[in-house]
Amino acid sequence: MTKNRAKGLGSLEHVILLAILGLDETSAYGAMIYKAVAGSGRRTTVSAIHTTLDSLEEKGFVTSRLGEPNPGRGGRAKKLFRVSPNGRGALQGAERSLRALRGLVPDLI
Repeated sequence: MTKNRAKGLGSLEHVILLAILGLDETSAYGAMIYKAVAGSGRRTTVSAIHTTLDSLEEKGFVTSRLGEPNPGRGGRAKKLFRVSPNGRGALQGAERSLRALRGLVPDLI
């Protein structure tokens, strides 16, 4: 992923944004996002998820906040993510592009 693609979405970014939208506000943190992505059949690593979340936040596609400290995590708080309006716009643009491309390929599936 390069900085030159500031407004584009990579495929892992796309999947992560969709995963965040599918989680509620209290469960959209790294480990749960990883589980949602892995559950989709996409092979990735926890570290790739966190790196991509950082990138999405830099691009303004997600926002984050710290949840409540959790005794089960040694008193540490979870970093919770939410898709921003810019992130929703990027997803809509990516979906439009995919639909247009699908129209060029007869009998895709």
